[in-house]
Amino acid sequence: MKLSQMSSNTASDAYLKMVTDIEELIDDEKLIELLDSRKRPKDENEAEKLGKVAMLKVVAYLLQHRRENVWNIIAALNETTPEEIAEESVITLAKQLLGVLQDRDLFDFFISLGKWGTQQL
Repeated sequence: MKLSQMSSNTASDAYLKMVTDIEELIDDEKLIELLDSRKRPKDENEAEKLGKVAMLKVVAYLLQHRRENVWNIIAALNETTPEEIAEESVITLAKQLLGVLQDRDLFDFFISLGKWGTQQL
């Protein structure tokens, strides 16, 4: 489920369950390097292709090195447990993972927190 589709109570509960995992991902130097090193597109067609390639690399990295974080985040957003996520079919997992990676509201929320945290008070 997308953050924007949740009630305030449900979104708050999900946030509390996944904040530590998202913090660990934000602090993952290799993940940041992977995101920063992706090729920049020259046109719209190339953007689509490069976006898919970048997404595949990110997903592969997350599944190889940050699986527990991924399970926890997906579980929080779907109001289930990480153990249930681990036992789902690969197709269901792929759809949920892509849904999380494409949830603009989720990313904007955490990016805005990061920007707010770097401002001087």
